[in-house]
Amino acid sequence: MIRTLDEKTIQKIAAGEVVERPVSVVKELVENAIDAGADEIDITIEEGGKKRILVSDNGSGIAKEEMETAFYPHATSKISSFDDLYRLHSLGFRGEALPSIIAISRVEARSKTADQEMGLSLVYEDGKLVDRKPIAMSTGTQMQVFDLFSHVPVRLKFMKSAIAEANAIVQFVYQTAIGHPDLAFRLFRDDRRVLQTSKHQTLEDTLLMLYGTSYHDALRRVSGENDHYRVTGVVGDNTFYRANRSMQFLFVNGRGIDDKAIRDAVETSYHSVIPNGRFPAFQLFIETDPANLDVNIHPNKRTIQFTEGEGLVALVQDAVRAALAAPKIPANVETDDSLFGGLSTEESYRHILAQYAWPTKEAGEPNTPPIPMTPIDSAESGEDDAEDEDLLTVETVTEAVDDSVEEETPTYLAPQPTPPPVQEHFFHEEEHHILVPLERLRYVGALFRVYLLFEEIGGDTLYILDQHAAHERINFERFLRQAKAHAIVRQPLLFAVKVPVTEAQMAAFDARRDLLDALGFSAEPFGEETLLLRTVPTLFQAADLSSLFLELLDIPLHDMTEYDRLLHEVATRACRASVKQGDALSSAESLALYAQLEQTDYPLTCPHGRPTIIKRTRYDFEKWFMRVK
Repeated sequence: MIRTLDEKTIQKIAAGEVVERPVSVVKELVENAIDAGADEIDITIEEGGKKRILVSDNGSGIAKEEMETAFYPHATSKISSFDDLYRLHSLGFRGEALPSIIAISRVEARSKTADQEMGLSLVYEDGKLVDRKPIAMSTGTQMQVFDLFSHVPVRLKFMKSAIAEANAIVQFVYQTAIGHPDLAFRLFRDDRRVLQTSKHQTLEDTLLMLYGTSYHDALRRVSGENDHYRVTGVVGDNTFYRANRSMQFLFVNGRGIDDKAIRDAVETSYHSVIPNGRFPAFQLFIETDPANLDVNIHPNKRTIQFTEGEGLVALVQDAVRAALAAPKIPANVETDDSLFGGLSTEESYRHILAQYAWPTKEAGEPNTPPIPMTPIDSAESGEDDAEDEDLLTVETVTEAVDDSVEEETPTYLAPQPTPPPVQEHFFHEEEHHILVPLERLRYVGALFRVYLLFEEIGGDTLYILDQHAAHERINFERFLRQAKAHAIVRQPLLFAVKVPVTEAQMAAFDARRDLLDALGFSAEPFGEETLLLRTVPTLFQAADLSSLFLELLDIPLHDMTEYDRLLHEVATRACRASVKQGDALSSAESLALYAQLEQTDYPLTCPHGRPTIIKRTRYDFEKWFMRVK
């Protein structure tokens, strides 16, 4: 039977489209404040916004005779006809936010205009007006929302934790403060101020206040224009990048949006200048005639359509490339004219792939010597800087770890025939010895400072070992063994490392502090925006501890108790302590590396699934030289 829904059901269905979670409420109320001309906006949240949200502003206010109308469905002061959507300069326009909010919560609204002596207070419960009275207040508006989704228990059940909801609100306020650096924002979380910006600041001033000097010092200005669009803003240079996209912000005519094509255009500009799997930071502003936009294609208004979209993507990419290519040095200094001449690819990679200290020997491990890393200086060896390109092939920490030490059957890459048609031989698990014992091998030498060559004594087989892949497997299993035995070897730091953190990162630390401590990372808060890192696993040296720890805080965990996930992330980072391609090893070090690989559970692949060792027979060589048919 087809029936017409009652008004209350219609309102709650409509509210579900507009208000997905607490941050949706904050977004709508803050955007209303900006549209009202406010230059001071305060946001207060309790229990991630689920219990209480308060947004106060000093904007123009709502006239008392219009205040009730503001809560009617599709009541708005932003547009009067459909055509106005293509002349839109405000952030809001549909008139759906306030009626949606009162349908799923209790709301106390207060507002006053400059020409009125008294303001007006309205109280709504379950979508109905239950109280109306005059009130003394300054010019502006206060919207207070209590018990979000209390009337929709099914929806409430799907809400995330208070920490996760609060982090989403913090991220939105960061975005809005960056998009409107001329406005003052204050955010209070459970009666604690977590963010404050000032009026009349520049974008750079706001970024300095929000992210500190490390990002501020890495900023590059972006500017570009074509017939339809103008793009401005800043990007981080190749010394500043993150494990996630939390510092990527895009604005169109002041509206924060998401656009995959533009984001990909920016990230493509960083290919080869930051490590794979790392994400650049950017804050870009696009200005255009509203007629070039369609903002009415999604309920949350974060997805919009552009006319001449391909031209905009090309403009953004060209502007970002130009910013990265411009050297950050005084104008009278001679510069490198090559693409990205102002950047240091080597320094960028070494920042995250630095050489770490070899761990101390743990009880029960084979008595094999450590392998110190002794890279050959390219200037001394006659090699050119092309060797640094080897760093580009190292997998990043965001790659999935294909193997687990708990697996019973490792998988190997299938052999690929190459001309001449010689079959590549990999080892098979059914063999009694997965690797040929070291005492049956003679070390021949190294090829390309990457591959170690071992000849079978009295046999006709050559074994080729990838020194980096092998050492990754060793470090990966070493750390997992320590962790699962609750015996991670820790290194107390002589001087605690100060790690500046954002509000979201501090919340992540609070949630996973015990997990990090179990993995060897001991830290404690030092004020509201800094952590003191006091101990680390011995696999990691102090050079990159701040960046490493921030990466661990940035790892997205759906469940903050996901110990195994965090363990594998840390273990994967332990792989970065491995011997790198291009590091020269002595004969003793090469033999020790093979001996340690023998002791691993799955010596045939690195943690990412690449083979660590292959073999060639004498017959293969004789076929190459056409000695046999």
